[in-house]
Amino acid sequence: MKTVRTDGSGSFENDKRLTKLREILIHFELEDKIDFLHDHKGLLTVNWVEIPTVGDLIIANRAWSGFYEYTIEHNYDGMNIFVNTKEFDR
Repeated sequence: MKTVRTDGSGSFENDKRLTKLREILIHFELEDKIDFLHDHKGLLTVNWVEIPTVGDLIIANRAWSGFYEYTIEHNYDGMNIFVNTKEFDR
């Protein structure tokens, strides 16, 4: 699982927040399902290599919200996955 952060000044490979997020996702055994995490000014893009379950999406969303960030998009096979996880996130 690769991590990249970009902002107005360019790309950064080593970002503490993404490193911690990666550790959390590895704890929940998602490292083989995710190709990369990309943080662009607080918008997290999760590129999945395997179709995520609703539980996988909830874990990623909750982990990202732990950094007080709530904008996240999930992609699989070049397509955006939109699931309103709030219905399941109880």
